[in-house]
Amino acid sequence: LENLVAYQKALLELELVKGTTLVSRNVEMTKAQLQDLTEKLLAANRFSGPEIQAIRWEVDEQYKERIKDLDMHEKPQTLRQRIFN
Repeated sequence: LENLVAYQKALLELELVKGTTLVSRNVEMTKAQLQDLTEKLLAANRFSGPEIQAIRWEVDEQYKERIKDLDMHEKPQTLRQRIFN
C-alpha cells in the first residue's frame, strides 16, 4: 500500500511539473470558458461595468505594488498582460 501511495504521489508531482494536472483530470478550461463563467458569476451577483472596471483597476494597482521591487528577470509581465489585456 505504501508503494502505491508513493507511486500516485510521484505521478501527481510529475503532472504538476509538466503542468498537465488539470488536463489529465479533464477539468482544464480555456481562457474564453473561464471568462464566460466569471462574467456569469459576476452578473448573478449584480456587478456592473463600472464596478468591474474599479475592481480591475484595484487588482492592477495591487499587482504593480507587489512586483515593483522585483528586477526585470523576475517580473511576470506576460502574466499581467494576459490577465488585463
